[in-house]
Amino acid sequence: MDDGIEGKGHRIRWWHGLVFFVAVMAVHGVLLVVITLLGVYGLLGDNPTELLFSPLAVSAQVLFTCCVLTGFALGLPRAFRVAALPWLKLGQVNLKVVGVAVIGIVGVGLLIDEVIFLMHTVAPEVFNSRGLEVFNRIFTASPLPMFALLTVIISIGPGIGEELFFRGFVFRAFHTSWSSPVAIFGSALLFGVMHMDLLQGFGAFLIGIYLGFVALRTGSIWPCMAAHAANNFLCALFARFDADAIGQIWRTGHSPLMIVIALALCVACVYGLVWLTKPAHKES
Repeated sequence: MDDGIEGKGHRIRWWHGLVFFVAVMAVHGVLLVVITLLGVYGLLGDNPTELLFSPLAVSAQVLFTCCVLTGFALGLPRAFRVAALPWLKLGQVNLKVVGVAVIGIVGVGLLIDEVIFLMHTVAPEVFNSRGLEVFNRIFTASPLPMFALLTVIISIGPGIGEELFFRGFVFRAFHTSWSSPVAIFGSALLFGVMHMDLLQGFGAFLIGIYLGFVALRTGSIWPCMAAHAANNFLCALFARFDADAIGQIWRTGHSPLMIVIALALCVACVYGLVWLTKPAHKES
């Protein structure tokens, strides 16, 4: 376990990660109430749903969320008189490690597609794909300039904000008291809950497991940021340019060959991360 970093008698513990996750969700709740009231009083036009799911509105919501998460992640250690950047593991990192982490997220994403297909097949009403379908429609129907803007924001914003908070603050806080597997699982679980959609949230939970392993193994969240951004970027591209294929995957899953390739890619990248982060191969 990580003993934490002392700072003038203050210590960040596991429950701080949980408490401030609740605080982040409360901020989202307040925003939802405000939006609902604006809609009730007709301040969002005749079709508030269409407005709220427009590319510009979604971009604004993503930016708002990422700013909140970044503010919490960078500000909370300071509140405990702990140097934020070292504590959040924002030091140097081997670029080879970043590359392997990014390649690994491709295999992880393919396997998650298969898991989503199986869950949706077993319980289509419980694990419905409406949230994912809305996500796809936003990217498919957006004018090209708005698609480009939304893709940049949805790639870089969560890649920074969500990783700083979940693989940075929450994981580190959990790791002060719990074993590495529990800290990875706990931070990934909260990451999934934040998405507030069973199917998408479970996919985020699985990605969080992989990113937690990357953070633990590399001792840095830079590879997590790069892998997260790459995953969102690829999702945006496929939603825009190959939406029919995505719909087909939700109905039939991947081919056995694709699953084998994804598994091989994951295993190779996990091994690569372990090998590259051995003391003899670490770069200063």
